[in-house]
Amino acid sequence: MKTSILLFVTLLTAGSVFSQTKTVSGATFKSQMDIKGAKLVYNGAGLREKYTIDIYVAALYFPNQTMNSSAVIGANEIQAINIELVSNKVTRERFNATVKEGSGKVTDGKATASNISAFTGFFSSELKKETTS
Repeated sequence: MKTSILLFVTLLTAGSVFSQTKTVSGATFKSQMDIKGAKLVYNGAGLREKYTIDIYVAALYFPNQTMNSSAVIGANEIQAINIELVSNKVTRERFNATVKEGSGKVTDGKATASNISAFTGFFSSELKKETTS
């Protein structure tokens, strides 16, 4: 009987682990997402702070779990970054300025103005922090 109960609890727990969401600094992300028919899995997230103010949390979704950053960067397959605002003071202009600043630092200046413009083009509408009532 104890073995049956233990097996049931183990299976119940294992099932809930795969369907759970991930929460990082108040932003919640699904464990998986579908993009153009491709299943992507959550690979991790990070908080962007500026002057000790939490700005946003970005989560990486990739076809499989990996710790190999070179594989992610060099991959020629669908992947996604889900950005959740954690500050209600972020505007499109401020966000794009932060992206431009960060792109120069992260790529050691190798990101061209055209690369950065193409990326910030994804954020063409006003950014709004979703609120729940």
